[in-house]
Amino acid sequence: IRLHRAVDSFTDGHAHVLEAKARFAPGTRRYAGVVLDIAFDHFLARDWHRHHDVPLERFAREVYAALGTTRHALPERFSRMLPW
Repeated sequence: IRLHRAVDSFTDGHAHVLEAKARFAPGTRRYAGVVLDIAFDHFLARDWHRHHDVPLERFAREVYAALGTTRHALPERFSRMLPW
């Protein structure tokens, strides 16, 4: 969770991300960060093989398995959301 927040903080302040957000119409900029996060996730998943040797499906299974074994230590809201 701390890593995710650190990555979000880094990307949210990155010059290219700020430039991309500025391309949204003024009335829609409120949602620009969410839309860009979804787009970045799409491109990461699409091109996963370029960034990691382990296939995305296997990586995801391993992450969910690890989270499942430490579920008791996770924040309650996150723990409830995990199955989704």
